[in-house]
Amino acid sequence: MNHAQVSVAQIKYNVQRVMNRRVFRAAGGALPCVIIAVAFVMIQLYLILAAGETPTTADQIIYVISGFFGLFLVTVMLFMMSEFLYRFLKDPKAKISDMFVCIGDIGMLGKTLRASLCAYGVIVLSGAIFMGIPMQVLSNHMEGLSDNTFVLILYAIYIIALLIIMYFASRMIAAFFLLFEDKDKKVRHAVKEAFRIFKPYRKQLILLQLSFVGWIFFCMFTVLAGLLYVLPYYVLSLFLFLRAARGDFKNDAEQGADEGKID
Repeated sequence: MNHAQVSVAQIKYNVQRVMNRRVFRAAGGALPCVIIAVAFVMIQLYLILAAGETPTTADQIIYVISGFFGLFLVTVMLFMMSEFLYRFLKDPKAKISDMFVCIGDIGMLGKTLRASLCAYGVIVLSGAIFMGIPMQVLSNHMEGLSDNTFVLILYAIYIIALLIIMYFASRMIAAFFLLFEDKDKKVRHAVKEAFRIFKPYRKQLILLQLSFVGWIFFCMFTVLAGLLYVLPYYVLSLFLFLRAARGDFKNDAEQGADEGKID
């Protein structure tokens, strides 16, 4: 079976062309999601500091519940932001308010929550396996490690786990695209289709995740403010990756670019 040509370099070039036309509009679309994400991180840090060195069972329960709820809210905002970016890809003059259209449509709101719940499950499961377990192992063997060594290992686990989480979550974001493309498609069908389309392109998808390592550090050093640019950049990259994998490019906002034609 012949597969379409997919180039990470060409995809990112096309996304940059789209972003450069309306970079502030794209960043504005990411703002609500980034605000919720920053608030989520700050609340979690506050709960950790408030609990002290010997957190009670109640402290741990509150931390876990707030973590699950906050992450789900971030995922819902990611879905809504993705809908705006889908429209933005079609028309760089798309309104930021378009991300909230699902609120007035009960059917679409239900689909938003179901799709967000699926993405949430993937993020939590992959995070527990690839970040939670290594962190627990590290905490059990931190004796004898110097502070610098501990910090380096901690950052290495964080970056590697984040890339793996992004790898799995990318399929869910692709499923979002399929839902926006066909409003009648069921969430489970969109998820299955996204996994099927991405299956022959695992190598290219890994390369796409690795290409964002520098941007991850940028976001860390800018206290997540860099997400205003990086988040729409990443989501749009996944949208174009999906379209390149299907081999069905159409001239939208990136009209005139040689989409997906690099080997």
